[in-house]
Amino acid sequence: MMSTKLPEKRKRIDSTPPPRGDDDDLVRWSDLPKDILLIIFRKLEDHNYNMIYRCGCVCVSWQSVVRASLLPQYLLLSNVGMFKDQESVFQYMHYHQREDYFKNIKSCVLFDLFTKRIREISLPGELLKGRWFTSSSSGWLLTIGIESPHEIHLVNPFCPEQKIELPNATKIGLLSSHHSNKWRVITSTNPLDPNCIFVAVIHMDAIFPNLILAFCRRGDKYWTTIQNLRQFCCDAIFYKDYFYTIDSFGQFLAIHVKFLVPPVTYIGWPGLKSHMHCLSRMEREPYGGRSYLVEFDGNLLRVIRRTLEFSKGLEKTILQSKMTVDFEVYKWNPTKKKWSEMIGIGNNVILLGKCSSISIPVRPSPSSPPDHGGVVDCMRCGELKANCIYFINDVSNYTSCSPQHEAGVYNMTNHRIDWFPESWPIWTSPLNWLRPML
Repeated sequence: MMSTKLPEKRKRIDSTPPPRGDDDDLVRWSDLPKDILLIIFRKLEDHNYNMIYRCGCVCVSWQSVVRASLLPQYLLLSNVGMFKDQESVFQYMHYHQREDYFKNIKSCVLFDLFTKRIREISLPGELLKGRWFTSSSSGWLLTIGIESPHEIHLVNPFCPEQKIELPNATKIGLLSSHHSNKWRVITSTNPLDPNCIFVAVIHMDAIFPNLILAFCRRGDKYWTTIQNLRQFCCDAIFYKDYFYTIDSFGQFLAIHVKFLVPPVTYIGWPGLKSHMHCLSRMEREPYGGRSYLVEFDGNLLRVIRRTLEFSKGLEKTILQSKMTVDFEVYKWNPTKKKWSEMIGIGNNVILLGKCSSISIPVRPSPSSPPDHGGVVDCMRCGELKANCIYFINDVSNYTSCSPQHEAGVYNMTNHRIDWFPESWPIWTSPLNWLRPML
């Protein structure tokens, strides 16, 4: 006998709001259980970061799964293949050969410290071809056109449709300072935020270090420059409505960019010797380090990377290089306008980089074996080591002849440096931290 029972209505899977009166029959994509989502996302072949990132943009629930379990907190951006050998290092110093390389580049290369694997992300040709690129504080790529008018873009490497056009380099009067190694762009928030402020730090070619600090907002046609800054800027950061910069002498500046012509306030002391009393080691060797600014647990930190300079002969050429020997960490007290030294950072790590420095909380690993120095495998049980500073060689004109290309882990507990293995396939170009942002 033929059944007269009507077939069950098939449930619809949709991410759109349900029609009125049909709520019980709807299963949204966003309602999928998180454990199921995790299984599906992990099926993505070879941890395709582009696809994982796009999944995280679908809805809030998908984003939480991607953030918590799949998208790395940080990656290393490297132009792998730029330097095949030492001869190529010297070739890189010639402008026309460096230009030829970037005219043909179509991808960026990322290195995952956890998996120790390289991921090459192919991007549409017009985004990178004929352009220099580096990372920015927002986790996006800063790209600058080789040819005039030297167009400047910020591009999300995981979602290349997201691109921000900034004023050209020629709109600031810097016809000879459009190389990416001379530019840094710091953002006040996510670049997609219509209220985001972009600050450019541009180092000029001069006998004495000179820089230009400029800013713009979305839609601006020109950069607004801040005049009369002639110090060498070691680092800059946006922190609590101000952009802070620090120079090679420890001079600390606070710049409010909510006004057309922002006032520049000197923080601390204007002279070299008069403000060294709060940094005891700097009194003994004021020129022996580089400063980085890092936001840490709601506070502003200054990390000083101590180096020693040495020379090494190579094929009738003398390479000048610096080797990292120590680190110091100071916390800024805005009330007393004074730095105070910290002996440790607890269950946290600091990732130091030229374009962006990051602090990340980590879980303690009491079962980890004691440190004895030497070469470290970087990760123990898939975790970063607490109370440590991870540093890389972020020199743009890459001529380093120091061990492991100046990249490793500084342990603030025992003051030892563990160098990253030279076997890693990323030591062919300068490196920068890149933090994927969702």
